[in-house]
Amino acid sequence: MKDQSHFGREMLRVAEVADALGLTRVAVWAAIRRGEIPALRIGRAYLIPRSAFAKLLTAGPAAKDKAGGHARS
Repeated sequence: MKDQSHFGREMLRVAEVADALGLTRVAVWAAIRRGEIPALRIGRAYLIPRSAFAKLLTAGPAAKDKAGGHARS
């Protein structure tokens, strides 16, 4: 059986990106709408390419603040 963890896929879900960045899903959706996080829309779902997520991580804390800054408490 193929590994279903998000570490083996080329695309990530909004919830996975939100968890990794410590943001809410709403903040990630808002950043997608503003064009700050590239994503593909498939039906009602948004998928973030792993390469775009990696670039977001290497951009540092400023990228996280720009992505919405709505950290979970």
